[in-house]
Amino acid sequence: MRVLAITQPGDGHLNPMVPVAHQLLSAGHEVQVATSPSYVPDVERVGLAAVGIGPGYRWDSALQTWPDATDVPPEESALFWAQRVNRDVTIPFMTDLRDLVRATRPTLILGEYASGPWAQAIGELEHLPYVVTAWASEPGYDQVTVEASGGNVARAELGLPETRQVDPARWVSFTPPSWGALDGPALPTTRRYQLPTEASDNPVPGSTDHPFVYATLGTVFNTTRSLLKSIIAAIDAGGWAGLVTVGRTNDPDRFSAPDRVAVEQYVAQVDVLAQADVMVCHGGLGSMLGAIAAGCPIVVVPLGADQLHNARRAQTLGIASIVEPADATPDRLRGAIAEAIESPGQRSACATLRREVASLPDLFSLVADLEGLTS
Repeated sequence: MRVLAITQPGDGHLNPMVPVAHQLLSAGHEVQVATSPSYVPDVERVGLAAVGIGPGYRWDSALQTWPDATDVPPEESALFWAQRVNRDVTIPFMTDLRDLVRATRPTLILGEYASGPWAQAIGELEHLPYVVTAWASEPGYDQVTVEASGGNVARAELGLPETRQVDPARWVSFTPPSWGALDGPALPTTRRYQLPTEASDNPVPGSTDHPFVYATLGTVFNTTRSLLKSIIAAIDAGGWAGLVTVGRTNDPDRFSAPDRVAVEQYVAQVDVLAQADVMVCHGGLGSMLGAIAAGCPIVVVPLGADQLHNARRAQTLGIASIVEPADATPDRLRGAIAEAIESPGQRSACATLRREVASLPDLFSLVADLEGLTS
């Protein structure tokens, strides 16, 4: 197979696709990733071939590109981003994507959820099978429809009819069945798989003692430096060991922390979660999936996009507590972390979901399924 993978230019969008792409490569297939020109080096850094098309933008500088996003309430954030990206990015990206597909003739298109409408449009236009990795919502129960986000405007530019939902040959989901069941029955095209969770032997900064607290705000909302400082203060006040990753756009030296709390730009999440007793995060799906697979309790401070949605369902399943951003003082965060460490009920719920994930088929089975779509 010649697989064209499409991703928005952000680590949270790319990361779940990386092991899938490497599994495809291991099976002897070709994989090329289409993304924003400014994000090509990031894709190449994880060992994948990439081509830049459309406008140059990045999610780790999205708040600088679209500063009005800071005024959007969390419950409206997903729709805001869908509409704003559609207005500024979608039409030129999809036009370039059409030309790329016609020049390279892939046999399968693989899109991550946020680029699912792009994969759908080009798949329809060029009569190619397309597959989409699911987001937090169960496929068929989407938070933001193609119509609501304005995606039909771009479809019209390509001569395609209007549509309401993305309808791929496969929805590839990495959430456990209990998570998906909160939305309703899965679509017949949904397939669930587990992402690799094998940790390396690399040392994890800050993991000198237990309880060990891991904190991250991902790659977009890590610009909320006051919250990062409050988290560091909360870990310090609790007397715990900790690691706070601040992202590649932040300088760790700008954050004062006690010796028992390490501050780093980046440490592989799978390595940290293998040792963490609790995770504090913003509620990005990549962070949440990692914690679920590791059976790690979560404290969520949802800041935007899909994060409030993710946080609420994690709370419903008993694996997380929510601290609203306005309430995220060091004292409030310390209390939430202490509760997560001490709660047997939360740990039991985490163990249940961890077993669900461990029972899912691996990516070797996914590759076999994708091969069947193109044979």
